[in-house]
Amino acid sequence: MAPATVYHIEHAKTSPSFRAIRDLSAALDMDPLDIEEFAGVIEGTGAGKAVAA
Repeated sequence: MAPATVYHIEHAKTSPSFRAIRDLSAALDMDPLDIEEFAGVIEGTGAGKAVAA
């Protein structure tokens, strides 16, 4: 993945693709929903875990 892709995701210049979410989460050894930049994308599609209200 290009460093520019990571920069754009971190600075909210673009929404990450599901592939980018998967690859970066694996590289960081973290749950994608624990990464703030990814949680909104995942929850917006209904693909994530249920969120307690």
